[in-house]
Order: sequence, then structure tokens, then C-alpha cells
Amino acid sequence: MEAVMKTPPAPRRGESTLAGFRSTGDSRTVWFSRNGCVVWHADGRRSVLVGGTLIGGYSEKDTTSRNVLLVMLAKEVVLENLAHAFGLTSEAVRLVRRAYEEGGYSAIVKKKRGGREPWKVTGKVKKAVEACFTEGLDAPGTRRKLKGLLSEGTLRKLHREWTMARAAEVAAQTQPAAQRHLQLEEEPVTTSTTEPVTTSTTEPVAPTPTETPVEAGVLKGKREQSGYVVRARAPTVGEKDNEADGRTLAAAGPRSQKQVQFLGAWLLVAMAARQGLHAAVAEEGASKGADGALRLAVDAVTMALGIGQGCVEGVRRLAHKGAAALMRAVRAPTPTWVRQTLGRAAAGGRGFFIRSRVAGELMRGAASRAGELAVFYVDNHLRPYTGMNRLLRGWRMQEKRALPGTTDVHVHDVDGRPLFRSATLMHDSLGKLLLPIGVLLRLALGGGQRILLAFDRAASYAEALAELRDANFEFVAYEKKPYPALPRRCFRKSFILDGERVAWYETRKNLGDGRGRLRRIALRLRGGHQVNLLTSSEAPAAELAAIMAGRWNQENAFRHGVERWGLNQLDGRTFPDFDADAVIPSPLRRRLENSLAVLREVEGRLRRNLARPTREEQRVELERDLARNLAQQQRHQARRPELPTHCTVAEAGLVGKLKRHEDEYKAVIDTIRTVCINAEADLATELAVAMVRPREAKRLLKNFFSAPGAVQVHDASIEVILDVAARSDERPALRHLCRVANSWKLSLPGDPKTRPLRFKTQN
Repeated sequence: MEAVMKTPPAPRRGESTLAGFRSTGDSRTVWFSRNGCVVWHADGRRSVLVGGTLIGGYSEKDTTSRNVLLVMLAKEVVLENLAHAFGLTSEAVRLVRRAYEEGGYSAIVKKKRGGREPWKVTGKVKKAVEACFTEGLDAPGTRRKLKGLLSEGTLRKLHREWTMARAAEVAAQTQPAAQRHLQLEEEPVTTSTTEPVTTSTTEPVAPTPTETPVEAGVLKGKREQSGYVVRARAPTVGEKDNEADGRTLAAAGPRSQKQVQFLGAWLLVAMAARQGLHAAVAEEGASKGADGALRLAVDAVTMALGIGQGCVEGVRRLAHKGAAALMRAVRAPTPTWVRQTLGRAAAGGRGFFIRSRVAGELMRGAASRAGELAVFYVDNHLRPYTGMNRLLRGWRMQEKRALPGTTDVHVHDVDGRPLFRSATLMHDSLGKLLLPIGVLLRLALGGGQRILLAFDRAASYAEALAELRDANFEFVAYEKKPYPALPRRCFRKSFILDGERVAWYETRKNLGDGRGRLRRIALRLRGGHQVNLLTSSEAPAAELAAIMAGRWNQENAFRHGVERWGLNQLDGRTFPDFDADAVIPSPLRRRLENSLAVLREVEGRLRRNLARPTREEQRVELERDLARNLAQQQRHQARRPELPTHCTVAEAGLVGKLKRHEDEYKAVIDTIRTVCINAEADLATELAVAMVRPREAKRLLKNFFSAPGAVQVHDASIEVILDVAARSDERPALRHLCRVANSWKLSLPGDPKTRPLRFKTQN
């Protein structure tokens, strides 16, 4: 018989319960298994114990001893728990194990690194660098001329300081007569389909020596207003350096070119623009002058997601030989440039406005497809976090335990298409979020549209259901157990659901405390299993049962969004502190409860051993351990009334330690993901009808988005010829998709002539 492996419990913190060890007052214990822990002392020392025996210790800087202990313990315990106890990430533990497997203990011992000391920017070195800048050299050219004396990053910093110093000198020497050059608006620029037309700077830059003081003041006013500067002229030496390190980028029109990688992603970009993504980002994310930069950033993220990268970092995969033609820019943007551009567009709460605008359009589209009754699925999922910052813990149903992360509430339409995602700061329950979600839907759809919310039993509490009913929202949800099992004779009515006959019986459910009654529909499934539905809708029982059966569309959408589009990606890297007066679950109470759970588990093991026949000396020792355990439980029970379940961040001593994930930037990235998923669904619907294996439509679409091809730009259209990797039986379906896409007359965002795209496939 094969042994059944069980996952160890989550790491426990609190006072040690091992027989031979007690934590002191200035230390804390972090458990990595049922009998193993790491004791963190206040002076920086850390002791590792297994079964009450000290097997080793190390200091904070003693990585050699730490790594040796890690590889010794990694064979027997869960790596995630071990990494948590040692204060590392699971990736760091994995790298240590890999180094040990490849090179033994010598590979994990920290070696003293030699080499020269880093160069210092002395006065003599600075003069040599400034002389190179005066000659017109940029940072890479200066580094080559000085034979690698300074790093390129240091040279860029010196170049910025030199540029600002020269600009200040010119501004001080310029006469007031220069005010006659004041221009309130930018001069018109003649656009071209082959040459760069604008240069967008997504980072405030100092005025160059060619700018007058008044022009510098106009630019400063623009920077203070929007954070963007658009220049319609040739870049100077300083701006060329900015372009080299990714802060300035020139946009260009479409041009004809052969052998362009990932050209099929143009279809996804055009579909996203058709759904209003680019317009929402440009209008809500920035003021006049930043449209070109935002268009390029949104296109880059859309293409990276379309070819399967899953995050903004995947933009680096677009930097190929034909990137200029693909991106319609002088070169491919860097991930840093894209993050900075979209980050500034999302700052100040504008990211939420972008999400709301796009979500409103998607909601109205879903309601128009639904007809009289618009059905929306609502659910919340925890997005786990495995970094070094300390975040609040939330319940993750997939792992049946609480994990650090962010709880997101998702809304999907009846077909499982995502509409929007919203993060909850305090891991609020789904029942508290239903009414705000309903209000948002009503604002987007108007008061005349019937709205039905479908959700899981996690939110089927009497208070939440009564709130929805009193606000005139229809809903349907599973009833929480326990509820009475009805006899078979009650189920006299039936209907067909997914090819199976389902019997049903309807009664009324009293919510209690004067909240009134709801419809209760009991369903008898195959095998005699009974499931109850609670609803305030007057829709037929068969329709409500079909709606709840279709809720798996949302679960499938979650999985597809995570695996295909990177929905659980962290995206934003900003973690501000929690407010000191914010109320959170008390960590002291949680540690006390965890300690009590461990003590009760140890008590059960001791009582089982006492029930077996043992020697007298062993029995005496077991009774002594049991008495000590019971006394410790009694002390913990006495402390419980003194520790409330919730406290403020300041009372918990977590000011400056407890972080929260900033959601503005991720709201923009997830909005792009949402639009891409909806566009993919529209294309897959058209593609599947012509496929021999319609279930593989989205896989074939991924090949389409990644396909290389050639571009032929004409006055009235843009022809895109693609070489898609496909089987012979899939090529007719691809030709059908191209015909349908061409009938939609899609165009690229930012094309001044809005020429329609004409897609073709080779062979």
C-alpha cells in the first residue's frame, strides 16, 4: 500500500512547546515542521532546533552556517515553510539547493571576493568626463573613450548634472528680450508615415542649453500639470542620451517591411483599440501631449501579453530586428520605460478612472448581449504574495489556509468574460462587497436594466442577502449547510439540465430577525444529493439552476486568466505603509490561538502514548510532560480575554513594518488584460465555428498573435501577410478568421488616416 503524503501545517509562531526548550522573552520562534523551528534572538543570533535538540546556529551575516543548515533540512520539510523560518524566499532556498547539488558544500560556502576597489569620481576624473560631454559624446561613448573608467550608470548621472548646470548658466546669461519667443501652443508638425513625428518624454527633464528661460518656464508649467513633455523637433545631445537609456522615445507611422516578428499581435492591438482601451488610457491617464507615449506603452503591453509573456517584463521579447515596424517607433521600448509611462498615467487615482471607464463599456456590452435580465458572476480570490514585505494574511481556499497577499473581487458576465477586478485592502468578505458591486453595475447600466448577481455560498449570509433584496437587486446563491434533507416524494417537478433530469421542490426560507423570506429551491441531483438555492428573483427554477451551473465559466476564466494572461502577477512594486490607526486582526491573538492549537495537538499525542503499555520511567516522564502542557494551556486560556481579536497597527507594533500593495498601477495593467481576454473571446468565437477541434481555438489564436509576417502600407489600407504555425486542417479556419476580421474594418491606434487592416495568411 502506498503511503499518503500530507502537507504539513503552516509555519507557526509563538512560544515553543518542545519538551527540552523554552523561548526567552527577547526571542520569537518560527516553525518549519511539526518538531522543528528557528529561534530568532533579539541580538541577531538564530538557533535551529529539531525535536527539542539544538542542531546549529548562525548570525545574520553568517551565510555559510545558514546554507549548510538549509541543505541539511531541505530534504525532509516543505521548502516554503523552511524559507519562511530562515527569513528567505523560496527561490533563494531553491538556488542554495541547486548550488549544493552541483558543487557540494564548497559551492555554498561564502568566499571572499577579491578585485580592486571601485573608482571614485575625483575632480580630475570629473573634468575628463565633462570634456567628453562637451565634445558631444554620450554615456556609452564617454565610457569607451575613458576605457571603462566609470560605469555607464555613473556617467549618465554625471551627464544629467552637467546638462542641468549648463542650462542654469544659459538661463542666467540670457537677456529679457528673449521673451518675444514665447509660444502658447506647439507649432504644427507635418506627419509622415515613415519618419518619427513626436518624441514623448515620460520623465521630467531639465531644459537644454538651446531653450530660452521663457520656453523653460512653459515646459515647467507643462511638467507640473501632467508630468509629460512632447517635443516636435530634433533631439539635442542631451536628449539623445535620454533616448539611449529609455526615457525618450520617438513614435513613427506604419511602414512597409518584410520579416516582422510577432506581427499577428496587430490583430489583438486593433481589437483592444476597438473596445476603447487606448482612448480610455489617453483621456483619463494624462493631459495633452502624452498620447503618443501612452499609445506605445499600451501597444507594447498588449503585444507582450498576446504572445504569452504574462507581464510587463515580457516587453523585452519585442526587441527584435523588425521592432521599429512592429511598434511604429524608432525602436522597441524597454520594460522600465513602459512601467514609468503607465505608472505616471495611473498616479493620483487616474488608474481607477481608466479601469472604471473600460469596465463600464464592457458591462454595457454584456448587458446588451444578455437582453432583459443581465447576469453577472461575483467572486473573490486571494492573490498570494511571496516577497519579503509583510502583508496582511487572507484566506486562500485552494490551499485551505491563510496566506499573505491581496484579496481581489472579480465580476464576470454570463459567458465567463471578465469585466473588472477590484482589490480589497482588509481582505473583506464577499458578503460585504456584493452591494457596492451592485451599485457600480447599476450606475453603468441604468435603473431600467434588471441585474442578477450569482455567487457562491461564501456570501449567502442573511444580512448580505437582505441588503441585496432591499436594494432591488436580484440574486441567486447556494444555501449554506446545515439545511433539512427533504424526502424523495417532495421532488415531483423536474427539468433537463446539461442532458440530465433534475428534480426540484420550492419552499420559503426565513432569514430571521424580521428580515423576511426568500425563495428556496431544493434540487435533487443524481445519486440523491440535494443542493439548495436561495434567490430573490422570480425567474423559473430551471433558469436559475442553469445560471448557477454556468458559474463554472467564471472558475474556468480564473484559471485561464492566471495561466494565459498572468492575472496573479504582482505588477506594481510599490508597498506603502499601513496607517497607524488602521484596525487589523491582532497578531498577538493569532499567535496565542496558534500556540493553543499546537499545545492541544501535543496533548493528544501524549495521551495516546499514556494509553499504551510503557515502562514506569517513561510513564512518569509522559505524565510530567502532560502536566506541563496542561498548565501552559491554562495560562494561554487565562490570557485570551485580555487580547482582543482586532487592534490598531500602532497597538500591534507594526508601524512602518506592515505594508499594503499599491493597486493604481496594477489596475491599469489588469484593465489591459481584461480587454485582451474579451478580444480573445470574440476572436475565438469566430475561429471555433470553422475548426475541426473547436476546443483548441484559443491555442491557435496564440500562434496567430505570435506569427511573423510582412507589412505593405497603401494609401487606403494596410495589408498584413502572416505565416502562422498551424496544421493543414487549421488553415481554412485561419482564412475564415481573416475574412471576418477584415469585415470589421479594424485600424491601428494612432494611425492618422485610420486605414483598415487587411489580414492574410500564407498557404
